Amino acid sequence: MASNSSILCGPCEYRHVTKKAEFWCSVCEEGLCNDCHGHHSAIKSTRDHEIMSIKSYKSLTKGMLSVNAECDLHNEKFELYCPSHEIHCCVNCVNTKHTHCTGVTLLKKVVQNIKSSTSLSSTVSILKERLQNIDGFIENRTDNSKEVDTDKENIKKEFKNVRVDIESKLDILETTILKEVDLIHQKHKTDIDNTVKKLQQKREALNKTLIDFENLQKNASDFHIYMVMKKLETDLLEEGKEINLLLSEEGMKSKRFSFSLNTDLSSIISETAFLGKIAVRTKPNPVHDRNIDFPSSAQFSTTVSTTNVTSVKIKRRLVGFNFPAEDVINISSIIVLPDQKILLADYGDAGGILLFSDSGHFITKIVEFGKPYGTALVGDSRMAVSFPKKENIKILRLGSRISLIRTLQLDVDLNAISYYDTYLLVCSRPRNVLIVDLHGAIVKKLDLDLPYGSITFIYCQSHGILISEYDSDIVHCFDFNGKELWKATFGKGKDTRNLCADKYGNVLCVGMNTNTLVCLSKDGQKMQDLAWAQSHLVKPKAIFYDKSSESLLIAGREMQFAAVFELVY
Repeated sequence: MASNSSILCGPCEYRHVTKKAEFWCSVCEEGLCNDCHGHHSAIKSTRDHEIMSIKSYKSLTKGMLSVNAECDLHNEKFELYCPSHEIHCCVNCVNTKHTHCTGVTLLKKVVQNIKSSTSLSSTVSILKERLQNIDGFIENRTDNSKEVDTDKENIKKEFKNVRVDIESKLDILETTILKEVDLIHQKHKTDIDNTVKKLQQKREALNKTLIDFENLQKNASDFHIYMVMKKLETDLLEEGKEINLLLSEEGMKSKRFSFSLNTDLSSIISETAFLGKIAVRTKPNPVHDRNIDFPSSAQFSTTVSTTNVTSVKIKRRLVGFNFPAEDVINISSIIVLPDQKILLADYGDAGGILLFSDSGHFITKIVEFGKPYGTALVGDSRMAVSFPKKENIKILRLGSRISLIRTLQLDVDLNAISYYDTYLLVCSRPRNVLIVDLHGAIVKKLDLDLPYGSITFIYCQSHGILISEYDSDIVHCFDFNGKELWKATFGKGKDTRNLCADKYGNVLCVGMNTNTLVCLSKDGQKMQDLAWAQSHLVKPKAIFYDKSSESLLIAGREMQFAAVFELVY
């Protein structure tokens, strides 16, 4: 807690009067009694200061309050913000270190909407994801602990199976080999237990920080939240390095024991001193597929590219697809995988995941998971796929073979999905978007104002959530609280329109029945028909923008057409 003792009024104490404070000024950093609070709120220089009750102030933990609001070099308050270096600074710092930086602005302008900023959301998301990572590490280590227990028992059983053949010498050899097993088992159990203990400690610290920070959001001033958040960024960077060092310890490596029998049984019976060897197979932990780092605070940057809808052109078709279709198919989504293979979701009667090479040659069809609809990449090694018939989403591991990691059983009417900032965004009819974490928990439900009640496609980016409905003439853009930011109406009548966005935020939209490809500006105010491409389209339903190659992938509903186009800006 901030303090368990009474907090005195600062102005009264300055006048040698002892009065209990009822309020706390986060800017002046002192308590105020009722009388001084009235004066404080009336004076022009302090009337804009953010005030909280003493009860709210005491609810803040010491760790959330201990931030330095002054420059260590000049002992002046931080009043300015440099977007070039993404750092707060005092006036002297600007004059000495940021003389050539452009866009320096008042810090109070940067922090005035901090509680609703993407940077704050990102900080909370990082804390939650870090907790999920730690939980995953603990779960993995616990499983491995059980595995080595199983290995130990399997070795014992294998040893007993050969006991009949070497009965005369078995007692001595059994004592020797089991002692070795126990020593190795104990060593690695100890390593794992020590690592789990350290991870538990990390988890408890992170969970406490998350709770404290969420409490801070409710009660502290914008400026204070900003200062704490910047401190957290630094702390999490250092803490992430500590976790990375921890993950390289022996206790984080998967251990498995096996027993190899000495095949020369006659030699064993007569003179050999050992029955076999206990082999320990060590491999990198499968949970640890990337280092833990805190993201840059670039979310504060308000500079965006000026490239707009009027400069987007389709230059030429790069790749055509060849697919030996035997059944009626219904392509609903298309995506480029990290290894450059191209994946299509077939929602037809004999549906499945269709896999192609980057040159458009058919590789295989995967039917074991069901009939897919929506697809979304989750980092470099995983993807999410929605299965409306089963009302679930499957998290799949990518690689030489696509395999199942887990199933998120949502039990709702779902279709298309998108992935953004560690969460899945799921279309759920008639008018909902579900924000779901990677373990299947629905953390938020948006009830959108949609005219037709048939939400179908979704694409999420930093500018907002793009939504289209089945057989509609409108594309919508909502913020992350479900408020509509803009909508664009097409003049070609109702259609089923899928959509994505390019690297500049321009919205690319295909119309299946009108055979159209349209580009909207990121604010939805400008619209351009990409006529050259339209002569090459046949019932386009799936669309995907590949940022790495700046190319556009489009596929027809029944695979009459599928190709990769080059975009020119």
